[in-house]
Amino acid sequence: MDRYGRIALAIAAIAYSTWLLGPWLVPQMPLVSSYASELAADGVPYADVFRWGDRITGVVLLFAATRASGWFRIPIAIWGGATLLDSFSPMTCSPSIASACVLKNETFPTIQDTLHVVASSTATVASLGAVLAVWYFGPRMTTPWRLVAWAVVIATGVLIVSSILTELGVAHQGLGYFQRSQLATLSLWTLFAALWWPRDFLTSPVSDAPPATPSR
Repeated sequence: MDRYGRIALAIAAIAYSTWLLGPWLVPQMPLVSSYASELAADGVPYADVFRWGDRITGVVLLFAATRASGWFRIPIAIWGGATLLDSFSPMTCSPSIASACVLKNETFPTIQDTLHVVASSTATVASLGAVLAVWYFGPRMTTPWRLVAWAVVIATGVLIVSSILTELGVAHQGLGYFQRSQLATLSLWTLFAALWWPRDFLTSPVSDAPPATPSR
């Protein structure tokens, strides 16, 4: 991946972390039990801040995918596309802070909420696919990068189990922490990819390498 692709990954890592502003912009949102997506829900203060964070993430991830060659670009592109779609189909309300929110009792009450669940779930799976693809078939990872990849896999697994248990009504406490941990590790992995992705691996047809000097 060339330097433009790596810059795009660095921007994605930062833009994907707007949820960190949640405690200051939306202090009434409970961290322990709320989805980070609720920060961008209709009716939530400063929702546009979090929506634009996802939009920027989606666009730059799609761009980063064009700077790589081969099938590795597929999970990155799906992750970016799903994140972009998610930013335009936010939750219609926040069940954690809106007492009349229909999402307290239904998962798919509207087309918009259905699109949100599909897009958000697709982004989660695709991002995990990107991590695993680079891990197993990509460049040799540095030790910190590999440790963060492990953290992403574990955090994503815990998040999926926690989400299923929440939907079944078995438990919901801790869901917010689990999801935010997954987002944090994923952003960190993306930043490490931007810093350490070798220039000679997955280079797009448009390379940033200097032209070769013809031999005499």
